Amino acid sequence: MLTVNADAHPLMRRMHAPNKEERSIVIVPRDRWDDWLECRAPEVARTFLSLYPAELMDTAPAPRPPRAAKAPSSDLLI
Repeated sequence: MLTVNADAHPLMRRMHAPNKEERSIVIVPRDRWDDWLECRAPEVARTFLSLYPAELMDTAPAPRPPRAAKAPSSDLLI
């Protein structure tokens, strides 16, 4: 998996803890897959290493897992 710095990306910069380097995976658009897979020139390959436009991304909060039931405290048992 290839990643690039996303410190300035309006969406991806919100995905990591503050004061940490923000990274994003490289997303190759479907219509460029063949170009990427057939690329043999390093300078051309580097042109694919860019951030995907935020306006083309869709995000939603991840659902929280259900909370585990608390076990009864042993000091309450008589």
